[in-house]
Amino acid sequence: MKKNRLNHYQHKAVIVTVDMGYGHQRASFPLKDMAYGKILSANNYAGIPRADREIWKKSREFYEFISRFKNVPFLGEAAFGLYDKFQEIPQFYPRRDLSKSNFEIDKIYEYIEKDNWGKHLIQKIAKGNGGHPLITTFFVPAFMAEIFDYPGEIFVVLCDADISRTWVPKNP
Repeated sequence: MKKNRLNHYQHKAVIVTVDMGYGHQRASFPLKDMAYGKILSANNYAGIPRADREIWKKSREFYEFISRFKNVPFLGEAAFGLYDKFQEIPQFYPRRDLSKSNFEIDKIYEYIEKDNWGKHLIQKIAKGNGGHPLITTFFVPAFMAEIFDYPGEIFVVLCDADISRTWVPKNP
């Protein structure tokens, strides 16, 4: 019996990841054969505008600082606990409306909408790809694609068993 396989040439997507640890890259690797072109790193690609690179760099540096600062007795644990509170994933029960955006998502959208963070990336991948779907292993490029009218469907691969509110668009 012949197996039903995806046609290697018909089913292509733009695959976007980020260079922020290995988790996102590891999640994009199995998708490499369906990539329209090469897998693109949203925070480190040829031609990335300096302003975009700086925003990515600052966000990475902040996370790395907090992660390392955690090892400082007493203060480190307190600082990391506060930061972790921003990323908290509330219990499913009791059921309630958790759709309201949080500080982190509001800040991300501010950078995208006011500073045009990611506009170059979305224009670059939209140009000449025939509206192929966009699959990203990090939520921020999906938000960028939505805001800057990416012409194809937009998908996010979840890299963890559960996700924080920040992985969901501002207006879900």
